[in-house]
Amino acid sequence: MKNGYNEIIMMRLSNHAFLHNEDRIGISQLLGLQAQFFSYANYSAKIRGIELETSDVFKAWTLRGTMHMHDTMDYAVFVHEDLLSKYMKEFWDDESIVKKKRKEFFCDQMIECIKNGISEKKSIINHCYEMGMSECEKEILFNSWGGIPRYLVETGEIIIQGTRETKYRIAPDMVRYSLIQAEVEQLRRYINTYGPVTIYDIMYFFKWSKRKCLKYLLEIECCKLNVLGEEFYYAGKKYGDLNTDNDVFIFSGFDPFIIGYEKKNSIIFNEQNIRDIYLLQGVIRPTIFWNNRVVGVWWKAKKVINIKFFEYLSGEIKERVYELLDQLLTDELLEYNIVEN
Repeated sequence: MKNGYNEIIMMRLSNHAFLHNEDRIGISQLLGLQAQFFSYANYSAKIRGIELETSDVFKAWTLRGTMHMHDTMDYAVFVHEDLLSKYMKEFWDDESIVKKKRKEFFCDQMIECIKNGISEKKSIINHCYEMGMSECEKEILFNSWGGIPRYLVETGEIIIQGTRETKYRIAPDMVRYSLIQAEVEQLRRYINTYGPVTIYDIMYFFKWSKRKCLKYLLEIECCKLNVLGEEFYYAGKKYGDLNTDNDVFIFSGFDPFIIGYEKKNSIIFNEQNIRDIYLLQGVIRPTIFWNNRVVGVWWKAKKVINIKFFEYLSGEIKERVYELLDQLLTDELLEYNIVEN
């Protein structure tokens, strides 16, 4: 964590709509919510006043090839042309176990099921069994990395509903953006909501080369801010009162405010705490944010909420942490466990 970046951090908090109660932000402005774990996406939505489980939300493998939830109106932006990932190209071309004709056949079966109102994954798999799918084929066609459902999502045939259970529906009838149009629009939204950001933040968030980032930056309107020798890009807009009044914020795992920025040179947490936040298994823990920095992490284990503080906090601040967790987890009876270093 670096000193001297309070203005940058508060501008980010303002753009994420955390500094004023009347501010609101939508899932579109955030470029979706990372959704490998529905509960984490739901928590990220809840602290922002966003309703996820509606017909207006869908799931797809979009940014960085990971599962995200998006507003259905943004379908054309995120399920754009040429979305098919390298992994899915290899999956489709690999005929060592299941031939392409078999994949095409069961893709057609899946689409027909959805058109006929059979949307649940389990029911679709059962139908495919009835149509002759073997257990070996099932392990390939519906594998944990996506299988034919992911292929149909990335090729614009179906989408996954924004619900806890895995259900599908036919993709919206929209003219999809070209790859370049989509990426430029995504970058514009990123600068507007996540800014101020460095070129390395952009590279980290989108997994683009520096050359590509600089090329796309020429296509959008943005301003530059130099802080301690580092150049930050942000949308040219006026900011009101940026005083956080030492507010405490509770962020979910994989929360946009945490994962939206390059982590190795973070301005909001100390490098010594990186492995408490970014676990080696690929999980990004929920965090506790106070006085413009991450001061701890929390995670749920059955009915226990474990909390690990990175530094000494007053009893008043800790009580505020518990209060916010109670508000976030209103439907659950929980007890708290403080994990010592």
